[in-house]
Amino acid sequence: MDTQRLILFVIFSFSALFLWERWQAEHRPPLPAAPSATKPTIDTPSAVPGAVPAAGAPGAAGTAVPAPVTGEKIAIRTDRYVADVDTLGGVITQVALTQHRDTEREHRARIAQAFLSDPTQRAMAYPSPTETHCYLLTAQGRELFESKSHEVPARLVPAEAFRRFMTDRRDRRERSRPTRAAQKKQHDEKLRFAADWIAAHGTTEHQARQAAGLLSLSTNSTDWQPVVL
Repeated sequence: MDTQRLILFVIFSFSALFLWERWQAEHRPPLPAAPSATKPTIDTPSAVPGAVPAAGAPGAAGTAVPAPVTGEKIAIRTDRYVADVDTLGGVITQVALTQHRDTEREHRARIAQAFLSDPTQRAMAYPSPTETHCYLLTAQGRELFESKSHEVPARLVPAEAFRRFMTDRRDRRERSRPTRAAQKKQHDEKLRFAADWIAAHGTTEHQARQAAGLLSLSTNSTDWQPVVL
């Protein structure tokens, strides 16, 4: 829907520009003719050698430069956009979709306010949130929040999302600590059982490989890795 509105607005803008140029060509009065370069002769007293002309005497001031021709800017405002048109040539100098811009800003502000006021909400984990930007999952899809380009309260979302992300990761590590300890204990028991069995029933080759740490379950094996969340 927003793309269709943008296309219609561009078509409307070009149509208004062409109509304005056509109207200018038909109704704009012709520019005044340039003043003649010939200046009227003015009788002046004979110049006295070495005399300085008076301040108000003809020829004392430089040649006057005509003022540049400038147009008037007309502001066209509707409930959807605002445009500034220069009457000199019918040039559109500025166009802004005010309603679309305000609607998008208000939509982002509502999402940000809901996120900041609800401590249970989380930003998307992929990509991971940072202190400068993050993504929130909404009904319309994921929404980007940036701390440098957005306004309050949207610019406060990345820092809060990053803080919650790091807090959750620390909590997961703390909760998994007992599980990792239990896994380590179970692995050590398997190592002791394997060493005792090989020492009592294993062949000489098995005992040598056990002592060298070449078996999958040996006291010198480093294959076990704890589960880190």
